[in-house]
Amino acid sequence: MKLKNIPYLLGWPRPKPKRYPPATMEVLIDGKPLDFAYWTHPAENRRSPTQGEIDELRKLIRPGDICVDIGAKTGDTSVPLALAAGPEGACVAVDPNPFPFPVLELNARHVEGRGHIIPVQAAIATENGTMTFRYSDADYCNGGLFPNISTLNHGHVFPLEVSARRLDSLLEEYPGYLERLRYIKIDAEGYDFEILKAIKGLIEERRPFIRTEIFRRLPDEARIGVFEFFSELGYRTWRIETLANLRGQELDRDEMLKKKSFDLFAEPV
Repeated sequence: MKLKNIPYLLGWPRPKPKRYPPATMEVLIDGKPLDFAYWTHPAENRRSPTQGEIDELRKLIRPGDICVDIGAKTGDTSVPLALAAGPEGACVAVDPNPFPFPVLELNARHVEGRGHIIPVQAAIATENGTMTFRYSDADYCNGGLFPNISTLNHGHVFPLEVSARRLDSLLEEYPGYLERLRYIKIDAEGYDFEILKAIKGLIEERRPFIRTEIFRRLPDEARIGVFEFFSELGYRTWRIETLANLRGQELDRDEMLKKKSFDLFAEPV
């Protein structure tokens, strides 16, 4: 934890968040320019979609498929998913943070005609309601829930109450989406495993491809738990080395402990 954040941990002073506006850049996808919005928060890791990433997703996602982006934030992963599914499909982009949410909404408008993004301002949970997330800075750049990780370890001390939704009930609002579910991406700053457990029934029923984050401060027992979760459901898992090649090093229990932070790709057998 940063020393300057300790007073906030004690509840004083109250944070006064600054609103950072979106900015737009142009990227070339399928030989055509596409406006892509990004957040100007100085701590934001800015990343734009690439052709190689979209080509890799198109090996898995068919036109008309439904994708879900949990922890969509600004839409840097939602846009590639939407382009892979095409205008006949959709990416349901879910993120509870109100501060970057206008950027996600702007990217949904930018992709119209080439894909379809449905922005939803909520967290995914076992029940509909509210949750309190904790963020890394007073301007609410990165945050989530951190079960079994101490505050002194994760250092996220800025609370924010957010809406929570069950994923199955959310998708039921869109006729045919559950039946066409093909791909789920999860990036929730340490809360990923809890989300996986919350949507286990949906995974068993629909058997989607899944990309999820292994948080750098995730305890070893939770890392092994993620591997066993997928193994018991009949999935093979890989460490993603590049988004243009999702099947990097195949994972086992030992491999789950070798790198502190990485993204995992899971494929139903």
